[in-house]
Amino acid sequence: MREYSNFKAHNKAKKVYTRAPRQERAVLLFPYLWHIVTENFNNREIAGTTWLLLVLLFFLLKSGETRKILTNVFRATIVPKLLTVFGIFAGYVGLLAWIANSLGFWSPSQIIATIVWYIIGGLPLLSQTFNAKEGSQHFRGYAKAVVSGTALLEFIYVAKTFSLPVELVLTPIVTVISVLAAFTERDLEHVQVHSLMNWLLAVVAVAIFWNSIAQILDAPNEFFAADTFQAFILPIYFTIGSIPFFYALHCYSYIENAWIQIDQKRFQSEELKHYAKKRFISIFLARPWLLRRATKQFQSMPARKMSDVDDIIRDTLKYEREEQYPPEVDERFGWSPFLAREFLSDEELRPSDYHAGYEEEW
Repeated sequence: MREYSNFKAHNKAKKVYTRAPRQERAVLLFPYLWHIVTENFNNREIAGTTWLLLVLLFFLLKSGETRKILTNVFRATIVPKLLTVFGIFAGYVGLLAWIANSLGFWSPSQIIATIVWYIIGGLPLLSQTFNAKEGSQHFRGYAKAVVSGTALLEFIYVAKTFSLPVELVLTPIVTVISVLAAFTERDLEHVQVHSLMNWLLAVVAVAIFWNSIAQILDAPNEFFAADTFQAFILPIYFTIGSIPFFYALHCYSYIENAWIQIDQKRFQSEELKHYAKKRFISIFLARPWLLRRATKQFQSMPARKMSDVDDIIRDTLKYEREEQYPPEVDERFGWSPFLAREFLSDEELRPSDYHAGYEEEW
């Protein structure tokens, strides 16, 4: 009902603006635009966007270097290849919205919410696709994150906000505290400052969370409604639904790199390189980390005939099986190379794979 009433209010505001005489539209334009903003964004989002725009405006007016940096970022963003990826992803999100509309939990009134998820939620996940670590665990983490209890707590945390003046004051304070906490995290000289900032953040978080709970308890019928459920489920649906796209893009980036690396070899014939591309991609299409290993092996080993390519594929699959069930190695001869890979994995210093090199070296 609330979604329907918002829809009616929006249509009423639009009719007032469009039917007004031309000379009066300039006066009604700001109230009409403000109505659109407040209907689709909460006070915390409006306050954060306001401060972000003010900071950008300040640096643009004061610093020519900032203008140069922003210009370079903009130029990097409008590269045709990148714009193509953004466009295809936007089309994919549109397909997910169409499917959701067919299932009854998406409507045209949620277009702005969908665009906001695409920019704030989807594009950052898309950028992480190219930096995903070996294996598919990276993409499984997306699903685990959104279906965990943390997602519900985060939704409750942002479901209700303070008034706009309070949010305008609170936003820069929380931002400064967060920045100080991040900068002093690894600095032993400022341990006390870091502890103080974390304590302040905890106090602010509890206050905001309690405010959300209090407002929900004051008007439970407004919170426990169909449109609230849609607002909660929408980002979860889009995130999980986008995982196949992210993974496909991840695989494609590895395939493209493999083609480039294979083409760089000069002493192999074009026929052999074509055979290697066809075989590697057909076997390792959905396992890009194995494609990378096979391509690296093709570069480092003197593959001169098609049977050498088949040997590389067989060895790559064999080494993967041995990783899952590492063979025992006598301590007199050192560590198991497969177990040694995991020694510093907790510190994100996991080395590359174990494979044959030149002259029977590993």
